[in-house]
Amino acid sequence: MIPGPSVKIFPELISKLGLLKSDTIISVMTAYLLTEQYLDGLIHLGGMLQANMPEGRQVVYLDAGHADTVRRMNEVKAVPIKAAMDSLVPYLK
Repeated sequence: MIPGPSVKIFPELISKLGLLKSDTIISVMTAYLLTEQYLDGLIHLGGMLQANMPEGRQVVYLDAGHADTVRRMNEVKAVPIKAAMDSLVPYLK
């Protein structure tokens, strides 16, 4: 069982997006799209979206035979997501 991303910062960020440098905006938007498409990628691998979950919560069942594929997928997606997080650090000071 793999849960969907639970942190949704985009609605709060949209009004402040123009305050960021263009390369930071691109990095953040790339990371946002990767996380938003995460469950779709698991479903594409053969995962099944679980029914009867609380509102706003999604979980995909994917058999253990896909564990290595999911691990590799996570490693690849982690790189641009970390880059986006790192690009926001200067704005936190």
